[in-house]
Order: sequence, then C-alpha cells, then structure tokens
Amino acid sequence: FRSAAVVDVLVKKSFQAVKAMKVKTLVVGGGVTANCSLRKALRDRAEESGIEVYIPSPNLATDNAAMIAAAGYHRFRQGRASSPLILNAVANLSL
Repeated sequence: FRSAAVVDVLVKKSFQAVKAMKVKTLVVGGGVTANCSLRKALRDRAEESGIEVYIPSPNLATDNAAMIAAAGYHRFRQGRASSPLILNAVANLSL
C-alpha cells in the first residue's frame, strides 16, 4: 500500500534528521500531519527513541496551499496580482 511506504519514508527521514541534529524534540506540521497513520508512526518511533514529538491536533493540521490561495486572492482583489504565467516556484518569494 503506497500510503504506508510514504509514512515509512517520512518517519525514517524525520528521525535521521533528529539524530543528525542531535536534538531531543521533533515538531511536525502542515497538512500531512492530519494523516492518522503518520501521526501514530511518529509517536511510536518517538517513544522508542526517547524523543519528544509535537504534532498539532488534526483540526489545526492545515495545508499551506489554502493559505497561499487566500493571499493570492487578496492580492488579485487589490490589483496587485501581475505575475506572468511563466513564473517559476520560489520558496522564499515575498508576498
């Protein structure tokens, strides 16, 4: 089942980062944290590893796409949405 493979990879990489950074706390967020399997796998692995994990409640686990869409809507309404259709995705592009 593909979802299980994705959960496995996310948990593995998260805890590789925890180990590499030598931290004792993991904070996760975003829409992906609404996934029940991921939440359980992260908590289980954290307990095994002696790591503290913080995951927002599912009703707070929102996807950033909605936030970006809302920001774009307001820019458009203000007449400030003038980017060409060939604009590339840039993670730190200012709003």
